[in-house]
Amino acid sequence: MEILISLLIVLNFVLLVIGLINPKIFKKYFREKTNRKNISLTFGGTLIILYILFSIFSSNTVSENNLTNSSKNIENTEPVTDNKKEANDLSYKIADSWEASNNSWMAVVLSRKPINNNELIDIAKKLRDKYPKNYFQFFDDDKMVNEYKEWDVNYGKVFDVDGVAKLPTDCKELSYCINKVKNSDAAYPFPEDWDKEHGIAMLNEVFVNGSKKWQLSLASFETIYTFE
Repeated sequence: MEILISLLIVLNFVLLVIGLINPKIFKKYFREKTNRKNISLTFGGTLIILYILFSIFSSNTVSENNLTNSSKNIENTEPVTDNKKEANDLSYKIADSWEASNNSWMAVVLSRKPINNNELIDIAKKLRDKYPKNYFQFFDDDKMVNEYKEWDVNYGKVFDVDGVAKLPTDCKELSYCINKVKNSDAAYPFPEDWDKEHGIAMLNEVFVNGSKKWQLSLASFETIYTFE
């Protein structure tokens, strides 16, 4: 469209110049009104309109090109953004700590999943260096860490008649607590569904060939690293 308008601009300009030099050439069209003033108004006005049209179409073309280029840039940058997200280093936080079975435990919540074994081993080594006497439970979610902690701290306990969590052997009403145990009515139930979904691994001491060693094991009980 810009080309057509450009041609019309050139044509009108030529006709305007000719009309100003020799108005009589256009007497057939202007008849008794043939003069330089009318020719100037006619072709000059047409030139102005054509220039306006040319500007409008040119602006639209530039806008469309910019939009197309922007779309291309977005398409080109999205995969890069995704790659950066995938390249994020795995980090962790200590969500809670407690004492259970004469051991000090820490709940470690990892920043993302999936997690490969090498990443997990690297974090386990850092934690062993920083907290050499602690055992660790690894999760990828912290919503029920406290429930897990309470279950571990109060493992085997039920609520006695006085509302205090106790081992059955410590209850005032032994038969009452034994019935609780039979009915699996633990004082602090194990968050089984949450642990199945979010439990990752455990780092603790185990007996290996007659001696204690630190091992990192997945939730599936597969040992992936033994500290020497």
